[in-house]
Amino acid sequence: MVSFPEYFLIQTISFCNANCMICPYKDTLSVQMQGKMKLILFKKIIDETSDFQTSVRQVMPYLMNEPLMDNNLIDKIDYIHHKLPDAWIHLVTNGMLLSDAWADLLINSPLNSIKISMLAHIKETYELVMGVTGFENILRRIVTFAEKALKYRGKDWLTICFTNTPGQVTRNEKKEAKTFWNSMGVNYETFDGPISRAGNVNMIDAPRHQQIVGCNSIWRNKMIHILFNGDVVLCCMDWRREIVVGNLRKKSVYEVWNGNQNKYYQKLVNGENMAPPDFLCYRCEAAMVK
Repeated sequence: MVSFPEYFLIQTISFCNANCMICPYKDTLSVQMQGKMKLILFKKIIDETSDFQTSVRQVMPYLMNEPLMDNNLIDKIDYIHHKLPDAWIHLVTNGMLLSDAWADLLINSPLNSIKISMLAHIKETYELVMGVTGFENILRRIVTFAEKALKYRGKDWLTICFTNTPGQVTRNEKKEAKTFWNSMGVNYETFDGPISRAGNVNMIDAPRHQQIVGCNSIWRNKMIHILFNGDVVLCCMDWRREIVVGNLRKKSVYEVWNGNQNKYYQKLVNGENMAPPDFLCYRCEAAMVK
């Protein structure tokens, strides 16, 4: 584990406007406290982080949410850039709220890259797997945004990401989506294997590890995951907030990251100490196993 986080995921607001099949949001919404991060807390986090300029590579103002539901998001992106001018600022959105006003704000912001997550390309499939209606209007907004992004920010700024929903999206639909976005000149990527997110997605079977010896991703070892209320959870798989290693209203980023709670759980992740049988990582696809 690095001495200070290189990557920051910050949940400026906890809500989402979709109910995707492969996302735990709908199943955890009613059992978790929800809200919006207070500006004073957000600035505290960024101010403390700016003391470690050379360590911080990327700041992402989203986590388990739809970031465009935060109407102060652009001000926060501006503040990140002001305090951390060399950090890469990245955003992931479902694109449903991409009005002309949002499009102009994002394109003219210091955002370094943006990804739009789309789980389907055909109306019936999209509305089913993302739990929404109005596909035609959503697609129109995203296409308009993509055209503006290509014109003003270039090809590398925007990516459309297609994640397969098992049993719902056909091979022809995936091929049609790729052809559609490539014909526009938009970067396009696919993920054919959605994960259970440590057992938090009901429709996907989670692994059942007996012993773990680390984490295969940067999610745990280099990235800090900050919820809207300042709680720092183990990683982005912890949708039910099973493991909170500290709170940034009470302590600094450095103190939480290097605190006893975080070190204790790091030893469990690495297999140095025996974890309880219900430990989050035992049911996570990113866990390293012998």
